Amino acid sequence: HKLAHARKGGGQERSFFSAVAKAFDELQPSGVLLLPWDGEVPLLLVVRRGALPDADRCSVAVVNPSRAGTTSYHVADGRAPPKVKYGTALEIGDVPLSRLADEAWWVV
Repeated sequence: HKLAHARKGGGQERSFFSAVAKAFDELQPSGVLLLPWDGEVPLLLVVRRGALPDADRCSVAVVNPSRAGTTSYHVADGRAPPKVKYGTALEIGDVPLSRLADEAWWVV
């Protein structure tokens, strides 16, 4: 995937942000964009654009694919033994599309 390759670094950060901005320009109302994030911990960012008339707002879910042994920092629910359910996603709602298209938002 072009975004994952650009995010790997080596001076490719500008290329990554350019590819992200283009992807947001092409994202249709009610559309979903999957952004792989190959950082210290691999993440998947799921961006869902609002439907009309709220197409200028998005929700962003940060998903940790959680390999075995990496769930120790996640909220756990053990009320249904022997299963333990982990909260491996965080959703941020009502984010302006213009903010997501701003490179400064991604740097933070």
